Amino acid sequence: MSSEVQYLQTQLNELQDTMSAHKILVSEAIDKAGENKRALEAAHSRLDEIKSDLLLVRNGQLTKKDFEEILEVSFNKRLVLFMKRVAFTTIAVAFTAGVTWVVEHLTVK
Repeated sequence: MSSEVQYLQTQLNELQDTMSAHKILVSEAIDKAGENKRALEAAHSRLDEIKSDLLLVRNGQLTKKDFEEILEVSFNKRLVLFMKRVAFTTIAVAFTAGVTWVVEHLTVK
C-alpha cells in the first residue's frame, strides 16, 4: 500500500510541477500577446500616418490637366499683355501723328 501512496504522491507532485510550468507559460504568453497588441497598434498608427502623407503628396502633385491650365492662364496673360502693348503703342503713334499734323497744318508759315 505504501508504494501506491508513493506513486500517487509522485504523480501529484509531477502534476503540480506541470501546472506551475503551464501557469508560467500562460502568463508569459499573455504578456507577449499584450506586447504584440501594442506593437500592432503602433504599426497601424504609423500606417495611417504614412497613408495620410501619401494622400497629401498625391493631392499636391501637378497633373497634366493642372499643367495645361497653368499654361493656358500664362499664355492668356502674355496675350493680353501683348495686346495692351500694341494698343498703347498704336495710341501713342496716333497721338504723335495727330500732334504732328496739327502742328504742320495750323502753324503759320
